[in-house]
Amino acid sequence: MYSVEILKLASEDVEEIYYWFEEQKFGLGDAFLESLGTRVSEIAKNPFQCEDKFREVRKAFTERFPYVLYYKIHPNNLVIIHAILHMSRHSIAWKSRVKQETLPQ
Repeated sequence: MYSVEILKLASEDVEEIYYWFEEQKFGLGDAFLESLGTRVSEIAKNPFQCEDKFREVRKAFTERFPYVLYYKIHPNNLVIIHAILHMSRHSIAWKSRVKQETLPQ
């Protein structure tokens, strides 16, 4: 099993998405968090299951919601999630985050 760390900007993505869904319909934000949690657990079990998209950054799609998790696998069984973005967002958004990568303390 791998440890999963979510970088600050990715955590901010989650918060923004959650509140947007809650504004649309009460409880939908919680459904998004549940879907996201399931996907993160799957990544922790087998991070190599998802496509290597760009410079070792992999992408995993959430179920039911049009969002993608962008992550890298690091030594010592560590997975770092850099971004959680809507599928329609341009790739520059997550690529710039990986370039300015700062690992959690």
